[in-house]
Amino acid sequence: MKKYLTLLLLYCITAHAQKASPKMDGVYTMTKQMVNNGVTDQVIPTKQLKMYNGRYVMYAAAISPTDSLASFGIGTYHVKNGKVIENFFYTAAGGALIDTAILTIEQSPKGYKQVIVYPPMMDTIYTLTEEYDKVDKSMVSAIDGAWKLNTSYRIAPAGDTVINKVTQYKMYRGGHFIWSAGYVDSATAKNQGVFGFGTFTLKGSKLTEKNTQSTYTSQLVGIPVVLDIAFKGKNEYTQTISWPDGTKGVETYTRLE
Repeated sequence: MKKYLTLLLLYCITAHAQKASPKMDGVYTMTKQMVNNGVTDQVIPTKQLKMYNGRYVMYAAAISPTDSLASFGIGTYHVKNGKVIENFFYTAAGGALIDTAILTIEQSPKGYKQVIVYPPMMDTIYTLTEEYDKVDKSMVSAIDGAWKLNTSYRIAPAGDTVINKVTQYKMYRGGHFIWSAGYVDSATAKNQGVFGFGTFTLKGSKLTEKNTQSTYTSQLVGIPVVLDIAFKGKNEYTQTISWPDGTKGVETYTRLE
């Protein structure tokens, strides 16, 4: 009996520790998103990919099924008192900012469920519930991690160079990638974003990305894009893409530490 009680106590302690310290590293695809206003539930049809990689978190999706513009965010995260605290430093809608989300996490063999309860708004408390399945592939590559764009330019066939001014981030993990770019719309002066996510392979200096969702549906979705990759140490790389019309796009990224 004493041995049974000891084992039961150890089990309870272990179960509590697992619940209190969720392990989030991985790639997840959203299977359900629902908003509750205290009275009714509204299911939102959204295809979203989310990554936890080291100390960074990133997500991206279209704002709505009929909108090509992005809802995305990138930031750091940590676990405290059994909850996941996400601290975003850049989002599509807010640009550079500090935005914190506190998540209650319920993990399962397939993935996890997260719940966010927002502060009251006009006497209404909104609760956002999202469910995810884990989709990591068992692969590791030199490009895995979170990256920020440093320089971007296009070289025309005639040799003319055009500098691109954009804030862009990428994350790679488990055979999947997300890229998201933010800019200020010149007509509305509001922050907006574009995105893409999908799967990738890295073989030598050739990086092949295949977007499964993107702002640029006809140009990117389902079409393999082959990039020439040149690493400068472990924390910087340059990618070059050659388009059919002879134009080249060159981007240099630095790893977020």
